[in-house]
Amino acid sequence: MNTHLINSIGALIAAFVLMGFTPGTNGTSDLSSDQNRDQNRDQNRDQDQAPAPASFTPPLTLMFHDIVTADLPDEARATSDTTLEEFKMELDYLAAHGYQTISAQDVLAAKRGQKILDPKSVLLTFDDGYVGNFDFAYPLLSARGMKATFFVHTNWIGEHLRPKKHMTFPQLRELARNANFEVYAHTESHLDLTSIESSTQLQKEICHSRDVMELELGGDRNIFAYPYGKFARKNNGSYDLSVLKMTQSCFDLAFAIDLPPDLDEQTKNSGLVMPRLAMVTTITDADIFERRIKRFQSAYQSH
Repeated sequence: MNTHLINSIGALIAAFVLMGFTPGTNGTSDLSSDQNRDQNRDQNRDQDQAPAPASFTPPLTLMFHDIVTADLPDEARATSDTTLEEFKMELDYLAAHGYQTISAQDVLAAKRGQKILDPKSVLLTFDDGYVGNFDFAYPLLSARGMKATFFVHTNWIGEHLRPKKHMTFPQLRELARNANFEVYAHTESHLDLTSIESSTQLQKEICHSRDVMELELGGDRNIFAYPYGKFARKNNGSYDLSVLKMTQSCFDLAFAIDLPPDLDEQTKNSGLVMPRLAMVTTITDADIFERRIKRFQSAYQSH
């Protein structure tokens, strides 16, 4: 065969290889980037998964939203807001009663049987990505050496939706660079996921929000929180778990709020419906805070 022809064929094959093509596959790569990403996630999940403990007690988990100053006008307040003074009181209470803050990754490791949580563990979570989390919670938590986890809906990052402002990507990156803080997805648009009929839209809201967070912040953003805590709805007396199943395909741990009393034990213990105590405007002093904590412990930590 002509030497020039052989060299040309060799160069052509090398070019195909560099472009990601394999001869004999009709000009297509073996796996798309999305498939590779999902495959890597599944492999990492399998590698990380250890035999789960026979019983797993969820840690005390608090769910905050915006942290605001007491002089904020009533029309700008939400029932989920916590004032700066209330927030300080709550942090003081936790410290005085021996609670130790943990990360959501600590919870995941404990669920997998890789870690034992102290009975006095507490997870602090913040939903929706309000700028008050950055302006007020971040410095207070940092000064006390406390850990926290932030869940943000990706379409609202950096938005000013009156009267609320949301953190920007640079602010979220600053939080994510701090070893004491984690930032994860809370869907794209903060919709009630149980009202979505389309599996394509459901996947976009849940799974694509993780993709955005990993693209913008880097790292493995494998933990999730449901908007409004809603992960299932009842149809003809039984729960439709479509949302939970979609979440399971993209995340390793997910947080709800209160769990329905008739939810089956397998779902409760799945790690995909972790309960949280909602911090609301009616928690105005340490006595009320303590009663709410004890109520949570009675519901989810008494076996």
